[in-house]
Formats: sequence, structure tokens, C-alpha cells
Amino acid sequence: MLVKPFGFINTQGGGGIGYGNPPYEDGLIVYYDFGDNTDGSYRGGTPLANGATVYDLSGNGVDSVLDNNSNAQLFQYIDSQSLGVVRTLNKNGGHFAMPALTGDLTGLSNVTLEFFINAIGMGGDNVLYRFDSDTRIETNLQQYAGSPVPDRISADWKTEEQTAINYPLTNQAIDDGFHHIVYTGGVGEGTKVYFDGTLLGTGAVNWPSGETMDFDGGGSGQAWMGTQNYAGGCYNGDMAVFRLYSSTMPAASVTANYNYYNAI
Repeated sequence: MLVKPFGFINTQGGGGIGYGNPPYEDGLIVYYDFGDNTDGSYRGGTPLANGATVYDLSGNGVDSVLDNNSNAQLFQYIDSQSLGVVRTLNKNGGHFAMPALTGDLTGLSNVTLEFFINAIGMGGDNVLYRFDSDTRIETNLQQYAGSPVPDRISADWKTEEQTAINYPLTNQAIDDGFHHIVYTGGVGEGTKVYFDGTLLGTGAVNWPSGETMDFDGGGSGQAWMGTQNYAGGCYNGDMAVFRLYSSTMPAASVTANYNYYNAI
């Protein structure tokens, strides 16, 4: 666990907005940073209203929109500390839809998802990100405290050509506090999951040569960030940073980014 209070903006001199820019940025596609609600990804008050925009800071214009899905999911911007977060207050089904991503990215042979989150009494399924199409990417933190299943982390990934390159369920409790989580994979290797700088494991099936991840809108063709589109899968906690890359993050870079966030 990243044991620390909220820190100060850019304490490592990384530059940027809010939590700043970590050392690894190769192939950055999407960057949401909620540390500053003036120039950051969310620029409004609290609570967040349905239809609120989350701005992409990567320069690629992949903004997202809050869709409460006609449910009572509540989102607040918490700005009572030096760096802000977006907080989900229950598991009733709201999500951030990413229409600008769908259809714009095809032929990816490497993918990394990076999260900096603050867990608060996490329970049940907590889907941090999902793209549901011919290509499938889902990152899940299952925190059931042993009933009906152990606490665990998984990555449910599938290429456009329908090869499952999942990272299997691995026991991992997530205690309250800030955590750095990375899911990464590329052609010729298995999907890897890192938790607070430590490799939890590698998927048994390598990403086949010639196969890709396509955000092409096939199938249901929707991308969601932070929460899920059904009540049972909503992430319950604080979202500080989300970054999506068209690259495989090397182990040394995972460590460097973890150390960067850990020092904030």
C-alpha cells in the first residue's frame, strides 16, 4: 500500500498538472488526472452531474462523459486535500463512457493500462476499465473477503482475432489507501499485472504474432472508465489517475512510475 497523506503537486519535478507526469510515457493514448479541478481532467464542482466531461490530458482528445445509466450512482469531486480525486459513493451502475476512443484505434500490438487509485472499504467486483467489442479488455479487482471467493485481481483480455490472453485470477487483498496498478501486454508475451510495483504474475497464453487489439466499435463497441455499466461491477473508491498506452510497460518502468507516485 502507498502509505502517505495527499502530497503536493509535482514534488518530484515531473511537471504537468495535478499528480504530474511519471517517467514512463511511451505511446500514451489517454491520460486522466483528477488532482486539479481547474486545469485537470475534471473542471467542475461537486457532486458531478450526469453528462459531466472528463478531459484527456494526453493531447489526443479522448474525453469521456459521465453516464449515470438512469441509476442512483453518485460521484463527487473531493478537493479537501492538496490533490483531488473523483469518488464513487455506491455500486449502483454509473460509468464514464469513452466514445472518442471507440473507432479511432486499431492494430495495436501492445497495450498498457495504469491506475493510481485510493481504495475505501472495497468490496465485491470493482471493474476499473472495460472495452467490450470483438477485442475485449476488462480489468477487475474482486474483493469479496472470502465469501463467495477470495480477494483477487484479474485481467480478462481477448484479441480482435478472439484469442484469450487473460491474466488469471490471483489472490490479492487490497487494503484501504492509495495503490498503483498496471496491466500490460504485447505480441509474443503473456499479460502481466503489477500491484504497487510488484509483479503478481504473467498470463499463460502469449499474445500471438499478427493479432491485434482494435478499438474499432465491433460488437457492442463501448469503452468505460472507472466504473462498469452494471451495478455488480462498479468500482467503489477514489480515482486519481488513469493512463492508457499503445506500448508494453517494461518492469523497470513500472517500478519507476510506482516510485514516482509513491513519493507524491
